[in-house]
Amino acid sequence: MTQIKLKSPQGWTFIYLSDLAQAKASARAAAAFSCVLLGFFMLLFFYLRQRRAAVAQKLRAREDLQHAYDNLEAMVEERTSELNAMTQSLSQEIEVRSKAEQKLHITQNELFQAGKMAVLGQMSASITHELNQPLTALRTMSDNAVILLERGRLDDARRNLAKISQIAARMGTITGQLKIFARKSTTSLTSVSIPTAISNALFLVERRLQVENVRFTLQLPPEDIFAMCESNRLEQVLVNLYANALDAMNGSDVRSLRVSVECTPEHVLIHVADTGPGLSTEVCEHLFEPFFTTKPQGLGLGLGLAISEQITRQFGGVLRAENAPGGGAIFTIELQIATQEEKHV
Repeated sequence: MTQIKLKSPQGWTFIYLSDLAQAKASARAAAAFSCVLLGFFMLLFFYLRQRRAAVAQKLRAREDLQHAYDNLEAMVEERTSELNAMTQSLSQEIEVRSKAEQKLHITQNELFQAGKMAVLGQMSASITHELNQPLTALRTMSDNAVILLERGRLDDARRNLAKISQIAARMGTITGQLKIFARKSTTSLTSVSIPTAISNALFLVERRLQVENVRFTLQLPPEDIFAMCESNRLEQVLVNLYANALDAMNGSDVRSLRVSVECTPEHVLIHVADTGPGLSTEVCEHLFEPFFTTKPQGLGLGLGLAISEQITRQFGGVLRAENAPGGGAIFTIELQIATQEEKHV
């Protein structure tokens, strides 16, 4: 309640009373509206400020992303250039290695061939004797055949000519075997009959066994055995082992060359044993090294066992040596056995 006093000219006093509740309510409403409006403007200010900060942050993020993208493109281009250079370098290195492997393969084949020629050279004396004997017999028997024909002894002449044919066939076998052994070999692995390879290799040293009075024994399983290798090169390895065994037994009282074959589910083992002095520890350490030999100068190049070991390794096999319990040395060729499918390929 508000009291207002008014004085008139006549000296009268007027007292005016008014109710302020409505005014106070209006004032409170105005104050509340002002507060709400102020809060709205403050919220709007903070919203705009936050939005401006978010926009600025987004712009900075976009700039950073663009910068990173630009750097990434440069890095990708640089990395691509490096990879291209590395690829070109690797291609050149692969080409160089491929050529080197081809040259190595050719060199190995030439080395193997030289090894076979060396073996044939060492056996030249016995081979010459093997051929000279039937040649002498052919000359004598051909002269006899002429005389028998002149005398009309046709049956004797016929028998004489039959013997001449047999001797010629024997010489053809000898020269044919030498030709097969001397030819260059392939490197493809096939299923090879082990007894056949042993027999073919034995044919080339058979005369030396007779001349040097060496007892030969062969032990084979009842069934034919096949292994994955190359026949001509396997025969080369066997001839080398036979020749080394015969050389080792030069000064031995008992001379015996034993060849045996045994099988496991996965491998074929060919043992070549002699009755020589055996292998010393020093010899075992250098046995398969090129140009290492215990033979007198001029009797060996020291390549036979090194070549044989390398050939066996190319077959996926192993060539190893050890001393026999009763004396002498045993060389073992371990090869992968051929499966039934491989035997019929």
